[in-house]
Amino acid sequence: MLNPDGVICGNYRCSLAAVDLNRRWQRPSSKLHPTVHALKKLLLRLHVRQPVAVYVDLHGHSRKQRVFMYGCEEPGSVRQRAGVPSSISSTLLQQVFPLLVSRVCGTNGGTNGNEGGKRTTDNFFSFGSCNYAIKKSKECTARVVVHRELGLVTSYTLEASFCGCDERRMKNVEPEPAPATGENGETNGESSHAPAPAVETGLGGGFHFSSSHLMQIGCRFCRALHVYFGLGAPPSDSSIKDEVG
Repeated sequence: MLNPDGVICGNYRCSLAAVDLNRRWQRPSSKLHPTVHALKKLLLRLHVRQPVAVYVDLHGHSRKQRVFMYGCEEPGSVRQRAGVPSSISSTLLQQVFPLLVSRVCGTNGGTNGNEGGKRTTDNFFSFGSCNYAIKKSKECTARVVVHRELGLVTSYTLEASFCGCDERRMKNVEPEPAPATGENGETNGESSHAPAPAVETGLGGGFHFSSSHLMQIGCRFCRALHVYFGLGAPPSDSSIKDEVG
């Protein structure tokens, strides 16, 4: 957590020095922005010993819904000034990890512990909401500075919405068995033994993220990292929670 004093006082963006710490990454002050200054120094030192493979900054978003990621696709003018040729491969490469996260976090037909084991569809991650353009106002943010100073293509911000998820949650509901009918077509008051198919019903137009949702997203994000770096079969959510706990 890079903004502990602000978070404790209820400021999710500004520190007690009244500065937005995610706009101070180009030239952080050891006195005014000590956490950012220390982390940037650590990153640069570690990168010399062992190149950083991926950088992800975790944020909350106040407008968009669901979970999504921001990347770093340089404008053509910046690439020309730096003498870096336009590369379709690098543009596609930085979209691979968000796509993988969307496949892991955006599960369909899973189970939800709060629904008593009922099957649900919780689509947390929105790959369509991911954006890779670098706006001028974002040039001093962590992901852009790390991308440029470390030459790291896979530098991201992971955003989790304050507004929750707009996906309708569904669950399977077992319908009541149809009454049995007699030879003349009239019901005899007995239920039929033929199994009726389950039907899906909506639980509303969306939902807010709870702490358990965020923990679940974190576990699935770790699984995506596991797959991305080819570390074998990804661990289950429960095993990750046990390791963290």
